[in-house]
Amino acid sequence: MRLVLLLCGMLTLAACSDDRDGDGFIEEVDCDDDDAEVNPDAVEVCDDVDNNCDGNTDEPQAIDALAWWVDADGDGYGDPARLAKACDHPTGWVDNGDDCDDADSSIVPPC
Repeated sequence: MRLVLLLCGMLTLAACSDDRDGDGFIEEVDCDDDDAEVNPDAVEVCDDVDNNCDGNTDEPQAIDALAWWVDADGDGYGDPARLAKACDHPTGWVDNGDDCDDADSSIVPPC
């Protein structure tokens, strides 16, 4: 037992800590050490999980986040100049950037 404690004292923390899911990250830095797909090097996806252990879920940078355009005039067509990405449909935004004049709901495509 003394030998193990001595070795752990001389080696890095990684050598003496668990990596239960085998993803190469010890439980101290892995936010879900039971899922190898979740770790600090993982790519964020829209799935209600903090895939990359940065404390956020379903960020706009998620690889499968959708494009949304603001629809200020409520005509169902978005302003092509006001794009955002999000995993969930934000209120007041639409899935197209086809509006000709987003300040006037009577002006709709085709323009």
